[in-house]
Amino acid sequence: MQNTQNSNRTNTLKDSESLLDLLSERLLLWDRQDAAHAAGEWHQTLTLEQSIRSISPRIRQAMGLLVSTRDGSSEL
Repeated sequence: MQNTQNSNRTNTLKDSESLLDLLSERLLLWDRQDAAHAAGEWHQTLTLEQSIRSISPRIRQAMGLLVSTRDGSSEL
């Protein structure tokens, strides 16, 4: 029983660290996107937007809001 509780705590901690990393990465991308937009670098702005959109499902999954299905798709 104790080992299961320790394992669950470890998994929760790893998930939290992963979520923290993903959220930090998204904040950095937003900052870079704002700077690119302010500088008139439209292509870079759009490229960063794609990166931000690609990280959002990973954040939802790390939060437990999105579950991967067997066929590789995701659902809420």
